[in-house]
Amino acid sequence: MLSQVRQGFGHLPKEEQNLKKDFVKKEINIGQDQAINGDFIVHDAILTVSGRINGDLIAYRSDVILKDSAVITGKVIIHNGSLKKESGAKTGDILEISSKRTPPPFLNVKPIFGKNFEGGVVLDFRTLINSFEAKIFFSVLIFLMCFIYFLFFKRVVIEKYNYVYKFSLKAICFSLFIFLSIPSIFWFSREEPILAIIFLAIMSVLSVPGITFFTFSIFKNLFHLVLKKDVPYLLYVLFSCLFLSLTILIFSGSLFYLIWLSLGLSYSILLYKNS
Repeated sequence: MLSQVRQGFGHLPKEEQNLKKDFVKKEINIGQDQAINGDFIVHDAILTVSGRINGDLIAYRSDVILKDSAVITGKVIIHNGSLKKESGAKTGDILEISSKRTPPPFLNVKPIFGKNFEGGVVLDFRTLINSFEAKIFFSVLIFLMCFIYFLFFKRVVIEKYNYVYKFSLKAICFSLFIFLSIPSIFWFSREEPILAIIFLAIMSVLSVPGITFFTFSIFKNLFHLVLKKDVPYLLYVLFSCLFLSLTILIFSGSLFYLIWLSLGLSYSILLYKNS
């Protein structure tokens, strides 16, 4: 099934551009008790939807049948295909495109960035960030960047960790504006998923100073409260780096990670302005 989806997905050779009449399409069924969370993308298929899709339905060279019980919360985009919609089906805007252009831009999505379902691809921002590969990548990235920052800027971290309290209100307000500017990634996650990865990687790196000060302050004060004495600096480093990495692996919701990055980035900017 997986190889069937990967083969030619978004990159069709010339000999496949003109289909023969006897071309056999794969059949995909979304049952009445099934729900797809994210945009659902299919190509060269006969898709029957009786359940719910919380996102857009995007079909290329496919026959789409929407039963009475079908619910599509987003758009229905049919590119070089057919649509049969029963009267009870609920959808957003319907866009039917007839074009010789092959393939449309939204098919340039690699299944590695999404989840496979019965021969189609489920893709949304949460799927992109919460894939196993992305989680490991960002957890290792944050761990290494913070560990390096801790080691090379030990004096700065020790001297300025109290800035976390000084800038708390400003940072929280500022992080709200940063967080609200992030929805542009939702577009990247479908059209150019690799750009979303690059964008988040850059954001992760830039937020390292702020996240470092924030976690260092938490553990320094926590250890002092519990043990009533200071502990070796390296122990703070290890606990802080492990904490940052585990937050990415444990929390499955990308919302928490984005809030965390926004907060760290706001602290980084405030620290830079007051350095």
